[in-house]
Amino acid sequence: MTMSKAERERFRAMLTEERARLLREIADTEDEIRALQRQTGAEHQDEEIGGGASFTLDREIDRALDDNAKRALPEIDAALKRIDDGTFGTCTSCGKPISEGRLEARPSSNVCIECV
Repeated sequence: MTMSKAERERFRAMLTEERARLLREIADTEDEIRALQRQTGAEHQDEEIGGGASFTLDREIDRALDDNAKRALPEIDAALKRIDDGTFGTCTSCGKPISEGRLEARPSSNVCIECV
């Protein structure tokens, strides 16, 4: 399956939009973590153990989300590079076309469903 220029540009737009969303998410999460750290520093002496555990869990969840977003960025950048070099939509493992459904679900995918 050879992908048309319009299809490639549609996937480029999807990937670019997702990349921008992830960058905003990373910035927002990091701002939230810093704000929580400042708040906790000021309130730490009055906090109960349960409240501290809740804060720690919230911070760990935020960090996990941040880490996931940061791991997704290189995948998106690699997919954009594949669009530029004409290999987008081709499985990097077996060389067969990646189904449009898979690319719709995960545009940054570099392998077909059989090679997952």
